[in-house]
Amino acid sequence: MSPIRSRTQFYILIVCMIVFIDVGGSVASRVLHFDYTSLVWVSWSVYAFIGYRGFSFGRLIGGAVAGLVAGVADGTIGWLLSTAIKPQISSGQHELTALSVCVVVVTVALLGAFLGFLGALMRLPFENQEKSAGA
Repeated sequence: MSPIRSRTQFYILIVCMIVFIDVGGSVASRVLHFDYTSLVWVSWSVYAFIGYRGFSFGRLIGGAVAGLVAGVADGTIGWLLSTAIKPQISSGQHELTALSVCVVVVTVALLGAFLGFLGALMRLPFENQEKSAGA
């Protein structure tokens, strides 16, 4: 597997990963009859992992931005595709308004940025060890 050399490639990979997870989770929820919202921990873990990897593209801010990209992709494209697939949701489908869509997109994006930052923060001690080992 070749290393990712540009931020653009990294961000495209993030969007593809989020779409894959959202579509896969939605289909699995329909087929296996479980509540799609129980997969929220997967999204949160992915945001943190993406932030950990994003550290390479700008340290803590790079992780937060990577998480933000993941959150925006999840709250827009991922949500649209998931809604179209109609996964099983125990609370039922809610009526969408322009305000509710905006609130969800902003909330998910900010959560992604925060968890991405935390993921990058987890990488910080390892980066310091790598620098001292290479000296």
